[in-house]
This record gives sequence, structure tokens and C-alpha cells, in this order.
Amino acid sequence: MSNQVVKVRRETIAACMTCPLCSKLFRDATTISECLHTFCRRCIYKKLSDEETECCPICNIDLGCVPLEKLRADHNLQDIGGRDGNIPVSFIQKYLMRKLDLASEDEVEIRCMGQPIVPTLQLNSLLDMWLQMASAERVSVAIGSSAKDFVMVLAYARKRDGAPFSASNGCGESDLESEPNSKRRRRSSSYTALSDRTRELLEEKVSFPNVSKCRLKHIKASILAPGFRDAPELPDSLALNKEYKIGSYFDTECLTYSETFQHVPNVEAGKELNVLDLLGDDLLSFSTSSQNDPSSSRTTRRENVNVESTVNLKGKYVMICCVFVPSIWSSADGPMVYHTALASHELARRDDFVLVVVPMMREGFAHSYSAYQHFLLGFSCLAVPFCDSHQREYICSALGFDGKIKAVILDPSQKVLYHGPPIMFSQFGGAEHGSFPFTPERMDICLRRGGVLQDLSLNELLGLSDTDVLFNILKDAQITISELKQKFVGLYVCSDCRSLRKLQEVHEECRRQKYELEIVVVCCPFEKQVPPKLHEKLIMDALASFKLIGWWGFPFNNTVFHRLMRMREIDSDREGLFIVDPIEKYVDPYGLPIISDFGMDGYPFTRRKLIDKEFQRKMGLSLKSLLLPWDCVYGMRDTLTRWMVDYSTALLKNYIVVLYLFKEKEKFLADRLGARYKKNWKRKHSNVVVVAVNIDGSRTSDEDFMARGWFVCRAKPTKSAKLCDEFFHPLCNPCETVVAFGDDGMIQSMDPNHILKCRHPPFHGDLRDEIARAFDDAGLHYMRHYNYS
Repeated sequence: MSNQVVKVRRETIAACMTCPLCSKLFRDATTISECLHTFCRRCIYKKLSDEETECCPICNIDLGCVPLEKLRADHNLQDIGGRDGNIPVSFIQKYLMRKLDLASEDEVEIRCMGQPIVPTLQLNSLLDMWLQMASAERVSVAIGSSAKDFVMVLAYARKRDGAPFSASNGCGESDLESEPNSKRRRRSSSYTALSDRTRELLEEKVSFPNVSKCRLKHIKASILAPGFRDAPELPDSLALNKEYKIGSYFDTECLTYSETFQHVPNVEAGKELNVLDLLGDDLLSFSTSSQNDPSSSRTTRRENVNVESTVNLKGKYVMICCVFVPSIWSSADGPMVYHTALASHELARRDDFVLVVVPMMREGFAHSYSAYQHFLLGFSCLAVPFCDSHQREYICSALGFDGKIKAVILDPSQKVLYHGPPIMFSQFGGAEHGSFPFTPERMDICLRRGGVLQDLSLNELLGLSDTDVLFNILKDAQITISELKQKFVGLYVCSDCRSLRKLQEVHEECRRQKYELEIVVVCCPFEKQVPPKLHEKLIMDALASFKLIGWWGFPFNNTVFHRLMRMREIDSDREGLFIVDPIEKYVDPYGLPIISDFGMDGYPFTRRKLIDKEFQRKMGLSLKSLLLPWDCVYGMRDTLTRWMVDYSTALLKNYIVVLYLFKEKEKFLADRLGARYKKNWKRKHSNVVVVAVNIDGSRTSDEDFMARGWFVCRAKPTKSAKLCDEFFHPLCNPCETVVAFGDDGMIQSMDPNHILKCRHPPFHGDLRDEIARAFDDAGLHYMRHYNYS
């Protein structure tokens, strides 16, 4: 099947991204949680409301009596629709895999103008590439004519095997950048093998841990472009695409052993493994002087390489890692190699742990000692010598190495604790407390500590003592942690400066209003596997150009950055602002979205403060204040004659009132409320009354509700609007809901599900949690990830 090509009809792809109700591309994509069918938000809301249906329009699955509660915003699908150019092509691959019922996203190949596109390529870069390849001539069109001449068209097919480079092509260096675009396009479909020039470059210049010229330009452009009026020099997209193709070629390269090993040890978790017999007699010791930065230079660093006996491994934890060499950032293993290298420098400080790297040389590099040495200069580790290729193959065979990076961890008694890819370093730094020795059990425990991390002090979060100091970007001012932790601190996790302008405006406004906020910049190089020192320099240059000399810089710390990333369950791979509150003594990782949604009204930009502020506002409301526009409520004295009588709202005093706010086309809770009132509250609790208020100004249902024994506030648009302004937060659109008031007229609960489950009063609920869920329902999904009780 891997050699077969399956063409996908355009109609099939369009159907995957088109609303079945309006037949247009999704607008605010909304998915039914029960069956995962997706529609435009407006379309599905209108469908369910107008037809008063309680099932999916596609599969008719029952959605219960409140179907709107089963609707969820589909941010993944909406991102495909359009506005985030930073998402990679793999995002579309994953979606097509799910919709077209394929076994793996690797089966999907995406092409643009006949060229295969690597999954890690960002859509912005893809667009740049298409613009360079497309005709520069003006295209004259008439209204209503086809847009095919100025719309980028992507083709989809099953991925075919094959190497991406012809014998005359290089990768990512000056030879690619100087070649005319027309020549590159003509040869784009005939790549068959790595050229000598490509192998030469891969030995050192463009492979891990170095950065090619064109990628360096790409990194600078991606970091500086979002915040600068003067755009930096754009990289050659086609040259960069060659590196993507190298990564794709590496991903499909098959591992070939020179011989078949008959007697290899069985590597299995829980069993013992004689590590001395497996590794041989001697290993080489590689250590990088710039331990926090394995890849900040484009020149080969000549570090000390010593010989060490495997006898020294006795009584220690040992991690053996097999990896294909050379490696490049754009391959599937690139990120794992990057994170493992960063962790190796932290683990090298331990006396009870040793990392042994076993490089398996790729085809064309079997005799390249320079490629072997260059790769290992990115690590702090021991390594099986290059000259002992037989031993390296033997170890890889024992570990079941198939070309994808694989590791085994042994305890001091040589019992296997873990056997698999070193995925732990993609989530944890090498010095994370409680994670060692990185077994799955340890990882699970650390992941469950996510909520505990929010209670850390500034010292604990950054791993610093009171006497440690941070410097400003010009290195001419400093502040101790003991001073800093007394203030409101915002840790700006900066990857590409996309939030820099907004944060600068907020910081300046805080200073004008004399609000305390100290900014500490934490440069996060993970998103694009940027060399840490290089990334830090670019970020500091950006801060200097904005004259942000009052902001503090935090030096690169692999463990701390992973810790911060784990604290965010939403947008964990994007920039963030972590607010460290010295008064409440907790950390909120969602400062940036709070600023975006609430502005300066959200100061100090923590969810706890926002919820507490809205809680106080809600507690300031009463039944009397909400119903103030109405002098009286209406009820039905006799259901047979339907004789309606008006009662002064003052008569509701000392009653437990359940207030039902509804729209004429949103009455999904009415039947449940009526059943609960009739069966439980009315029979057993005479002091419980239901008051219905139409919040869209219609009076159609008044008599029906009065016939149920309820009171009704006669709807008027101006009065309904005033009630909505009083009750609903400006970010929460007025919608159908149920609110319970005690006999003192104060709110007890505003959660319909909680109220309708109560068989008797009082209806006390967790108001803070209910407020958070109301924000979550309004699209502020970061509000759900905190316990407000």
C-alpha cells in the first residue's frame, strides 16, 4: 500500500472543511461533543433553536433536553480555516487523516505546485514559497470568475517512498541560495539520492547541533517580524524547503545492519541486562563547555574527548540511547534529539547517572568520523567509539533500534526500568524534582503535580535562592530574588516576540496607573528548536530596540522552561505571561489571554482575582434589584378560565425564588424546570416559586408558563436589556439560564444543572466555580483549569 497513490477528489476535501448546513467554509467551527459532527456556530445554534430539535442534524444522535450544552468550539478545525499562519502543515495532515479514515497521518502527502511539502513547514512559509514560485504577472479577473490563478492549491495523496535529492543538489547553504528558482522547480520532482555536496554539508554545517545560513535567517525573521515595523531579511523559502526535504528523506530512510546478530540479550522492562557486556570495554567521554547551549554556534567546537572504562558504570543509573546520525531539526526525531541533548547537560551534573549515546551512521556516512564527532559535540555523554562499528550495531540490534531514536534506562542493579523513545525529555528537564530516573510511573506522578505547581513561590518556580540576582537587558542593573518576590511579577515566556508590543503597552499603562508589575523575560527556544544562546540574543536585541531596559532577563534553564510549559493546559506551545502573586501566593499561567480578553480591567491578570471580582459583583445583586424595572409579576389564578392576576414584586419577599431567564427560541430548560417544580418543589415546599423572564423582549410564552403555576414578568425590550446588563458579564452573551435566590433575596446558585438536580431548597452551589464555567461556556476556556472553591 505504501507505493500506491490515491488521488483525493477536491469535493472530498471541501466536505471536510465545509458546514453541512450552509455549505460554506466553517465560521466559528462548533462540534457536537457526542458525535463530533461539526458546523458553523451560528448554523447549529439556529438549527437547534428554530426547529426545537434535540438531536444532531447529521446522525440524529440524541443530545438530551439541553442540546446546546453539548456544543463545543472546535479550535483545531477553526485554525485550519484560516487565521493562524504559524500552524504547521501537519495540522492539516492530522485533520485529513481523521476525516478520511486513514491509519496514520504519515500516509498523507501534501503537494504544492507538484512539490511535496514537509509536515513541519509552517503555513506562512508555505505561502512565501508559493508566492516565489507563482507567476509575477498581473492577473486580470472579472467579478464572479474563477480564482484559480491567484489561489494557492494544495494536492493530497498517499505518501510515496523515495529520496528527495538529485545528485547535483545541496541543502540550505549558499549553493542552494544562489541557484535560480527556475532551475530548482524543473528538477523538483526528480530527487533520487543525497549528493556529495549535501553529505558534506550534513557532516557539520547544517546538521545538529549547527544551524544553516538560510535557517538562521528564518529564525531571525520568525522572532523579529511580529513586533517590528522594519521586517528583517526574509529567508530563501526554497532553500529552507531543502532542509525540510532532508528531514523527510531521513524519516523514510530504512536501517540496514551489516550482519545478523544471532545472540543478543533480551531487553525488557523488569529484567536484568548486563550493561558491561553490552557496551564493551571502553567508551568515549564528550562534554560541552557551553552546557546550556548545545547548538548556538555554526562552527565546530573542539572539546575534550577522553576514554573511559565501562567498569565505571557499576552502581549507577545508565541510559543507553541509540540514534541515527547525522540528525537534522526538520526530521521527526529532530525535536527529541534536541530535547535529549539539552537534558544531557543537566544530567551530567549527577554522580549517579550516565548517558551513553550509540550513534548509528546513516547511509553515506558510515566512514564519516567528522559527522560522528560533530553530532556528539551537542551532548554531554559517553559514546561507543566510532571505530567500533560492530559494537554499535550490536547494541542497536539488542535495543530493537529501527531508525527511530530509542533508549533503555537501567537502575544500579542493571534492571531495565524503561525501554522506548526518550519522550520524557520533551516534557521534563533533566533536573526536574521527582522525575528521576524518568520511568513512566515517575512521569505520571510529575504530570499530576500540575496543579501543585501553581502554588510555588517565585524561588521554587525558577529554582533560585533569595540571594540570586537577575540583570536587566543592558546588564547595568540588577535585582535580587528576595526583592523581586515581594512584588507582582509577570514571567513573559517569549518565543518569537509576537506579544511584545501588547505587553509593552500594558506595562506602560500599569506604570501610569501606579499598578505594580515587574516583567521577567524567559526566552523559550523550544517551538522551533532554536539554539538557546542564539535565541536569547535575538530576544534581548528585540527588547533593546523597544527600549525595555527596565525588564529583567532570566538565563536559559531547560528544567524551568519545561516546568512552565506543563503549567498551561491551553496554548502550552505559545507565548505566555505567568503572574506570580505574592499576596495570594500562587502562579497563574494565563496572564496573556486575560489581558487580551479583559484589558486593564483584568489587573492583576489572574483568574482568581477575576473570579473573585465577578463573585463580589454577583453577590451585590439581589432579586429585588434585578426585578426593579418591573412593578408587578403576573400569575394565573385559575388554569381553567386562564384568569390572569398581577401581583406586586414586593410579595416575592421571603420566598425562595427560582428565576428562569429564557429566549423565545431557547427554552430548552423549561420542561425540566416544570417537571422538577411540579413533582418536588410545589408539593413539598410552598415557599418556592418560579418567576420567568423573557430576555429577548417577546411575550409569546407568558400564558404557557403561567399555566404551569409560575409567575411571569411581562417582557419589554428595554426592561429585559437592563436585566441582562445587570446579571450577565459583558463577555458572556445573555442566554437561557436558571438562577436560585434564597428567602433573603440573594443568589444561591446560577448553575441550571445543579438547581434542577436539587429536590428541595436551599439551592446553595459553588458560585465561584459556576462563574468560571460561565466564562468557559463563553469561550474563555482557560477559566476551566483551576479549582476556585
